[in-house]
Amino acid sequence: MTVPGMFLWIMGGFLLKNCESKFLVTLFTTLERPVFSVLVSTAMIGFFYRLDRIWWRILSWRAWQILGRMSLSVLLIHWTYNLSLLAVKTNLARTSFFEIGGHSLVSIFMTYVTSFPLYVFVELPTQKFLQTVFM
Repeated sequence: MTVPGMFLWIMGGFLLKNCESKFLVTLFTTLERPVFSVLVSTAMIGFFYRLDRIWWRILSWRAWQILGRMSLSVLLIHWTYNLSLLAVKTNLARTSFFEIGGHSLVSIFMTYVTSFPLYVFVELPTQKFLQTVFM
């Protein structure tokens, strides 16, 4: 229940975008981070003690382990993509659905697609070599 609560809490800020009541905006701004922190902490405790079977199945999916092993190559490629995207933008104040969607696509999908060869051809052989030499 806490994971949907986190998404709903984030969307609550979007719904207050056009609110004219300064009291409601101030109240939400004051409570935003503490409430979100409580929701995340509750979710983490639930994940650690396996209280919610649905989220536990999603989080224990084997593909997360493969994606987690690629962390160094993903970090290197992701940093390059983000800097390139910022350098290409001429107007930093422009936002649209396609702008944010394109940035997310490049940031997440293309990072993993292009870091996979780096992982397979560089990082994995280096790990195997170091395991062979030092163990």
